Amino acid sequence: MHLPNERPESSSGNLALDKISASAVQSAQDAPDSKTKLEIAELRIRLYKERIRSLSQDIDERKKYAHRIFCLICAWLGANFLVLVADGIARSKWFSLPQAVLLALIGGTSADVLGIFYIVTHYLFPQNPASADSEDDDEEEEDDENDESDSHEDSN
Repeated sequence: MHLPNERPESSSGNLALDKISASAVQSAQDAPDSKTKLEIAELRIRLYKERIRSLSQDIDERKKYAHRIFCLICAWLGANFLVLVADGIARSKWFSLPQAVLLALIGGTSADVLGIFYIVTHYLFPQNPASADSEDDDEEEEDDENDESDSHEDSN
């Protein structure tokens, strides 16, 4: 075990930290080498593939939830219609609702259905879904432009 003040040596005992020369450290380059550029290109391809997969998943989910909200609204309005028909047919016999209750039922249900429809459609189908993606692309383009301008400055 090494103490904090001791310098570690290799198992052969001939290499210590003070024997490492400064010439072994290479200077950093401003422009990436070809291997780094290739890696960046591969990462961008993976990023775009992931965005496509995410958008495809969003489309599938939107279809599913749009169908569900449509079924919910149809059932809600159908139940409302049945209550109105039942009240109209059997008003005096076995089913009678006061006029205020019917007005509240029709008005409240209509407002609820329209509100749910509005909220869900604006959530599922946003007006500008690509705004976050375009910001990422803008940053990447700025980075590319900065890299190009740096390489032009170095050549001058």
